[in-house]
Amino acid sequence: MAKTISTHCGGEGKVSQAHNRRDKKAVKKFHIKEGDDIKYYDPKTDLHIDPALSIYNEYLIDEPAREAYKRIFGKSLEAYNQRQIDKQRPERQIPDYYNHILKDKKKNVVYEMIIQVGDYKDTGIKPEETETERAILKEFIATWTVRNPHLELIGVYIHADELHGTLHAHLNYIPVATGYKNGLSVQNGLNKALAAQGFADNKGRKNPPQMRWTNSENKALEAICNKYGIEVHHPMAGRGEKHKETAEYKRNQRLKEENAALETKKANLDREISDKRAEALRIESDATQNAARIIEIAHLKAEKEIEEEKHRAYNDAYNDVYKEYRHDIINMLNSDTHEEIVEEVRAYHTAEALAENERLKAESAEIEADIARGKDLKKLMREDINNMKTTHTNLRDDILKLAKGKKEVEEFIKSLDLPEERNFESKATPVNPNRTR
Repeated sequence: MAKTISTHCGGEGKVSQAHNRRDKKAVKKFHIKEGDDIKYYDPKTDLHIDPALSIYNEYLIDEPAREAYKRIFGKSLEAYNQRQIDKQRPERQIPDYYNHILKDKKKNVVYEMIIQVGDYKDTGIKPEETETERAILKEFIATWTVRNPHLELIGVYIHADELHGTLHAHLNYIPVATGYKNGLSVQNGLNKALAAQGFADNKGRKNPPQMRWTNSENKALEAICNKYGIEVHHPMAGRGEKHKETAEYKRNQRLKEENAALETKKANLDREISDKRAEALRIESDATQNAARIIEIAHLKAEKEIEEEKHRAYNDAYNDVYKEYRHDIINMLNSDTHEEIVEEVRAYHTAEALAENERLKAESAEIEADIARGKDLKKLMREDINNMKTTHTNLRDDILKLAKGKKEVEEFIKSLDLPEERNFESKATPVNPNRTR
């Protein structure tokens, strides 16, 4: 009977030896739905684990990670610290290499591979039905060191206690690399450890070292299955496609999601730039209209100033005429024969002068009021123009920044070297919903 196989690398930074060996503090109790005797599975908890079936689990290797670090890196760490003392650089000593790696964001303290033969439909977890599969897992584990001399196993756990699951094994390992010029002579270094096993980080190739190594382990598991008479079924076979591991599929899916997020961000930037440009055009139009209003006000002011000049000229002319008539009136006053004429002229000119004076005062008051309003309006328009200039400058700076951000996003998308869209769909191995991570 043909079966599928899996060599899956566990989630980075999520390896839990306590969970793998089923410590009570690390595994939640199993529950049953009220009024229902069917036990259920919740991926966010450990409710899929039945403690009654844990007796069928096997824990072949279980070395605490901290102790393993002392065993593997202890001598190298001691030699490194002594060199720092000899070079009078005691501040560069590393007190605890385990804690040192724990703080390193680019490395994991422990790495994990999960292996599985078959699925819950054709294999399951019953001991009497999984003897061959258990033997295959153990042989794969027994030959691990031969294939992976630089990946030190510190935990091997075979699980058969997950309802509606499949027999599988967790292999916890530490990558051990040598030949460093800086730091410890022996270090935790996955890429260098894989390079020592023939999986160099050749940047000209699409698949990274860990992906190629995982595929190699998958082929080793397939060979052992064939040895025990189990034919391995590759779901993508028959379509001319090579078998692709789950890790690669997930990587491609993640890249698709990241690309979609970047495209969305780029579209948002384009829309924001368009909105800013529209706002800048609107402000520019408002500024043009306001400038026209200012020019109109200036013309009105000029007209009022001309009127004022006319009134001043009229007053000057009136005063000149008045002075001339005043001289004649004085002469008349000195003449007895013209007394009545003098009185009549005096009364006429006095009344006319008073009337004209009142009219001029009223017009002058009106002109002064108009000038005052014009000054206030001019002041307000000057403030509006300054505000619009500042806003226009800010909008122009925002547009330049957004354009720069858009260009950086486009360059980042180009630098991702994403696989083609059809590769994600046609080459990806369907995710087994019962595969344990």
